[in-house]
Amino acid sequence: MFLFRTVVLILGLALVAATACAGPSLVFEEKTYDFGQVTQGKSIEHAFVFSNRGDQPLSIKRVRSSCGCTAVLASTRELQPGESGEIKATFNSTQFRGPVSKQISVYSNDLQQSVARLTLKGVVKELVKITPAQLNFGAIPPGQQSTLDVKLLNQSSGPLVLDQPTTTAAEISASLETQALAAGEQTSLQVRFQPNPDQVRFSGYVIITVAGEQARELRIPVYAMLK
Repeated sequence: MFLFRTVVLILGLALVAATACAGPSLVFEEKTYDFGQVTQGKSIEHAFVFSNRGDQPLSIKRVRSSCGCTAVLASTRELQPGESGEIKATFNSTQFRGPVSKQISVYSNDLQQSVARLTLKGVVKELVKITPAQLNFGAIPPGQQSTLDVKLLNQSSGPLVLDQPTTTAAEISASLETQALAAGEQTSLQVRFQPNPDQVRFSGYVIITVAGEQARELRIPVYAMLK
């Protein structure tokens, strides 16, 4: 009886192994790539290597990313058993900050996993750190002017030049202490608010453009209530 059960178990395992190898089989060397920490604006490129470990041709039907910030491209659409290919992913960090995680879906004729999920993740460090990130003047009596300061820190690896700030409303004005910032250098932005007597609440933006090769727009929200 023991011998019979052993033979049945061995045959069962062999059948499972044979079934697992039957047909195309999409296998990735890695399904998650951590790009670590990068400065805002940098593009990340990575190739996810895959192969067909099955015994029949593998067909990559389509490849999709979770957002338009990540471009993906398959190096080949058809793989014979034993052949390899790449899914090339490019992530543009310009509009992101903090931890990010982007998913890529790979659709194939692998019956065991018709959709394979890949992940591109890391941390995007702001080109310019703004402290505080938004200004709230609180409750201000009509006609009373108030001033708040903002610190701008260059977190890139090279020098930056900031254009003079503009605003979205006449009630706020702003000026920079220094426009040219070396890597790691900080400057002050002074924001003045002069409320309109007819207002109950206020919201607007201070806008600063980073000039040069890494050009982008910094927007600082401004809020206030009138007593």
